[in-house]
Amino acid sequence: MASSGAECPSIHARLVGKRVPPALESLEDALRAGVDETRLASMARELPGGDGALALAAMLELKSRGRIEESLWIGDVEHARRRVTSPAFRPTPFRAGVAYELSRFAYVRREGAELVMESPESHWNVRLLSSRATTWLGGVDAAAESVEAPGTCFLAEAGMLTESDAGSAEGETARSAWEFHDRLFHWRSRRDGHSGTLGGTYRFAEAGDPAPLPERREQGEAVPLARLSGRPGADLFAVMDARRSVRPENETVSLSRLGEILYHAARETETAVDGTTRRMTYPTPGGLGALDVYVAAERCDGLTPGMYRYDASAHVLQRVHGDSEYVDALLDAAGRGQGRETRPAMLLTLAIPLARVAWKYEGIAYSLVLKTAGCLLQNIALAATALDVASCNLGTGNNIHFARATRLPDHVVSPVAEITLG
Repeated sequence: MASSGAECPSIHARLVGKRVPPALESLEDALRAGVDETRLASMARELPGGDGALALAAMLELKSRGRIEESLWIGDVEHARRRVTSPAFRPTPFRAGVAYELSRFAYVRREGAELVMESPESHWNVRLLSSRATTWLGGVDAAAESVEAPGTCFLAEAGMLTESDAGSAEGETARSAWEFHDRLFHWRSRRDGHSGTLGGTYRFAEAGDPAPLPERREQGEAVPLARLSGRPGADLFAVMDARRSVRPENETVSLSRLGEILYHAARETETAVDGTTRRMTYPTPGGLGALDVYVAAERCDGLTPGMYRYDASAHVLQRVHGDSEYVDALLDAAGRGQGRETRPAMLLTLAIPLARVAWKYEGIAYSLVLKTAGCLLQNIALAATALDVASCNLGTGNNIHFARATRLPDHVVSPVAEITLG
């Protein structure tokens, strides 16, 4: 990392937090102000007896816990900062003469007025503080005598850059199966390894009660639904064994069968006195994550084709007067996605106002919604199996078509899963 004159680079260490280990009390003033790491190491070694070794060990422990923030200075300008986000971090040595490139898992986002750089493959959080720092994202050529090598080294040591010739080795491992968005979502919704906050923090509690349900656009009379057929209930384990994904052609599902499936699989069984939480026939996060079931009906005896929302409290269907062209598009896509020649009898879309879950849960709201959707999909599939109705999950859906079919913006009510009946 050699340079000359005003461009001389240095890394400064600064202590973050209030408590200082006894072994570092004599170095506290320097650590609070921020000091060149080379100078800091020399100061530690100059301590009498075995205090120097204890101080160095204490600094490494604090670094692994994110209590030491390192800053890269070039001349008198601070360009970047980094901090460890997990005790599992391991130093990544920079190898001179090797070409580096941006890791395919690294990304940059804005946080306040700063640019933050993170990667699921790294245990560091890096903040880019200058426009010059953003030029380091391109890495460095092994043969180049680049004046930006200090910045490249700073990012490579934090795991944000990888060696350019590491691709072939990477392709031979399980890592190559991960796409960027999958790896990021998995990483950020699990504990450890990043600086994000996870759990029930009630971060929007000061704004009042959980976000109200969005304004509904249903019109017309409610369609009452059947509850119980009166026939003996099926054995749960036998139904689980019998469940299959079935894609029949031109099958019709009766309104009474649809009502029974929704009654057993998706109804509300209890509402809190203040109306903020609901108990459903499936588990929901904090009682706030009940999913809306939207029914796009094509062939249902007793029900006019179109889009409906299931009212899980009253156990009725409410007609949704959206754009019928996009209701057709949803059904067409469901048929094609399942390799059918015709549309399914009906498409059930599970959707939710995410703001209600995010009112309590930070960092994991969407992850919780997907887990909830999995439970409800299983409920629907098992109820359909018990009632001799064909069902089949879909791998994905179309957010734009759903938003236009319901006239609800995707960021307000978000579709997360789909299953067909018939």
